[in-house]
Amino acid sequence: MKREKSCGAVIFREDMTERYYLILTSTQGHTTLCKGHVEGKETEHETAVREILEETGLTVNFVDGFREVITYAPKPGVTKDVVFFLAELSGGAARSLFSLRSAAFEVSEAEGAFTFSVTGYGHGVGMSQYGANAMAKNGSSFQDILTWYYSGAEVGALW
Repeated sequence: MKREKSCGAVIFREDMTERYYLILTSTQGHTTLCKGHVEGKETEHETAVREILEETGLTVNFVDGFREVITYAPKPGVTKDVVFFLAELSGGAARSLFSLRSAAFEVSEAEGAFTFSVTGYGHGVGMSQYGANAMAKNGSSFQDILTWYYSGAEVGALW
């Protein structure tokens, strides 16, 4: 029995209230996630990073602790393992790729065409006033808002 191995990721982007997933349409017309064959002595993560970049032009941040293996037989005599990681696409990465004026955007699709609805004129290095306002209207505290936009930051008293 021949064994094959591919690696990739379930790629998502979050805004304040929704999570969006990246689904690709192959040249054969079926939908798929971003994945591909391991080449040479690549690690699973190296394969996933390469495939994501080759197929989408995107760089992502992997979510620690997620690794799922799906095994199937694509044809008689062949068993294939596909390793999926979970990866987050930042609004900034998509902003750069599509030359958007802000990382605060929504994407819609109709008849194969994608429309980016962009809010604001961000500089790409801080907090969106529109996004922060929406979070506040949904009940988020100023601490929640600051730590959302500045991950890893701690909000506390200085004296």
